[in-house]
Amino acid sequence: MKISTSTRLSTSSWRWWSLGILVIGIIQPLFVMSLSAAPSEQIKVNPDSLKQAEKLITASGIEVQINQIPAALIQAGRQQAGPAASFIQPLMQSMQNVFVPDEMIDTLSNELVTRLDVPTMLDALKWYQSENGQTIVNAHKAMLKPDMMEKVAKAMTNPTPDISDQRQSLLEAIASSTQSTDIALETMVNIQAAFMTALSNMISPDNAQSFDQLRDAFGNSKQKMRGQFAEQLLLQQAVLLEPLPDSTLQEFLQFADSGSGKKFFSALNGALDETLQIYARRLPLAVKGGVSK
Repeated sequence: MKISTSTRLSTSSWRWWSLGILVIGIIQPLFVMSLSAAPSEQIKVNPDSLKQAEKLITASGIEVQINQIPAALIQAGRQQAGPAASFIQPLMQSMQNVFVPDEMIDTLSNELVTRLDVPTMLDALKWYQSENGQTIVNAHKAMLKPDMMEKVAKAMTNPTPDISDQRQSLLEAIASSTQSTDIALETMVNIQAAFMTALSNMISPDNAQSFDQLRDAFGNSKQKMRGQFAEQLLLQQAVLLEPLPDSTLQEFLQFADSGSGKKFFSALNGALDETLQIYARRLPLAVKGGVSK
């Protein structure tokens, strides 16, 4: 079946959506992606539970993807030209100083532990450490390779791949079970709101809007963009998972629909959203020079 190309993301939305993709990384199987306290104020967790969460973040490939955030921000900053560059490039540097991968991974681990019990984490870890689990993780890690990034980008702007009805139904089922569209939308909203809040503080600090105000404003457009995001994500997955047989994807779907899978993806969704908000709220203060890690 040829996927419809009737809807495309705007250039601006695509830039931020692409950044969101790097943040979420392995989209379909992983980041089925509230205000909270700073990491130092978080509830103390059991060290054994935290250790399992850290193992799961590593095995699932999330760690690798979060580590790509600085490079994504640098690239976004270099794309800016003209008068706006005098504001945006320093802002991108501030974002790099705030969105520190190691700190985000620590925060995500803590957030995950507050949402999951150890048996569920062990079930998820067992699946991701399996042969098929690592096959899917490695397929998504391949997006970081220049040739694959080029291939995916081409599919996004001029999608031509034909996939069978069965394959499309399978990919759509995975997307539904892992809430991948919601993850991409929430990530975009958080990153955009952080960026625009910080930028308004640079340009007009006395009249700057808060992160919450801008997050709500961007959030109001999520439903309108849902169809576009779902289509783009489907196109991306069609490219990334093309070498994998249906049987591998079906096994992943079976895990995603299991009791532990549902708990895991729901918890990861909330934990990632919370983590992004924690660091997004630091950015305006960092721009003012008033934030410390």
